[in-house]
Amino acid sequence: MKISLPILLAVGIFLPSCGKMPPDVQFVCQKIPIEIQRGKPVIIEIHSLSGNGANHVGIRCSPEVWNVLTNGTNMISVQLKSSNKPNTNIGGISPGSGRLWPIELFHYLFYIGGEYHAKASVEITFPNAPEGTTSAEIIVCKTPADTGL
Repeated sequence: MKISLPILLAVGIFLPSCGKMPPDVQFVCQKIPIEIQRGKPVIIEIHSLSGNGANHVGIRCSPEVWNVLTNGTNMISVQLKSSNKPNTNIGGISPGSGRLWPIELFHYLFYIGGEYHAKASVEITFPNAPEGTTSAEIIVCKTPADTGL
C-alpha cells in the first residue's frame, strides 16, 4: 500500500495538535457571566459538581478590577445558599492565593465540594467593587481527576 506525501504531511501536522486543548476546554467546567456592584451579593448557580474532589472557583476579570476587588480591609464573602444534595461545602476562601490554573485572567476565590452532579446556589459579595456595574465571569474549574492530571 502506498501513502502519498500530502497525506503523510497532513497526518504529521494534525496528530501533534490532537492532544492539545485550549485551557478553557481542558480545565473549565462552567462559565457564569456576572455583574458586580459594590456591596450587592451575586448569586451563582453551579450546575454540576465533580464529586471526585473540590472544584476550584475563581473570577475572570482584568487585573485592574481584581486589584480593586481585593484592595482594602473588607474581604470577599462566600456563602452556600442551597444544594440539591447533602454534604456540599465551601472552603478555602482565600482570594488571590496564587495562580492555580493556567487559565487566562483567572483569580482564585474558593473551592466547593460535594456529591457527583450536585447543584449549588452560592452567594458572593464583593464589598470593594468598583463604582457602578462591572462585568466579569465566574469560572468553575474541573478537578484534577476530571482533566486526567
